[in-house]
Amino acid sequence: MFSNFFSSIAHASSSSSRATSGALADDVDKDAELNEYLEILAQVFPEADVDDIRERLLKSSAESRLYLVTESLLIIPSKGARPSAKARLEPAEKFRSQQYQTAVKNLLYVSESHFKLLSWTLTYV
Repeated sequence: MFSNFFSSIAHASSSSSRATSGALADDVDKDAELNEYLEILAQVFPEADVDDIRERLLKSSAESRLYLVTESLLIIPSKGARPSAKARLEPAEKFRSQQYQTAVKNLLYVSESHFKLLSWTLTYV
């Protein structure tokens, strides 16, 4: 189990060291790296709460993120437990790109405006 874990760390570290151009590509790479780390940590700590792992990943420095979160989970166990303690994460549990977050916010803004107009129309009809 641990040999697979350490090979995953080596793979994740090597994949995170590649350079890309453009802010969008950097965001995509960062999200992919965070999701890869989240998958690794969820497999090694199946009882840990995914939200807690995600929060710890975001708070850690990029250079040693995986090592710091692993150490923190060993020292201070996760504050919650996943209900099924599954090894694979659901897509909704993963990190979302900035482009995705902006699209969802725009969609919610349009929907909110539409429902305000609909409410106003129904009131005065």
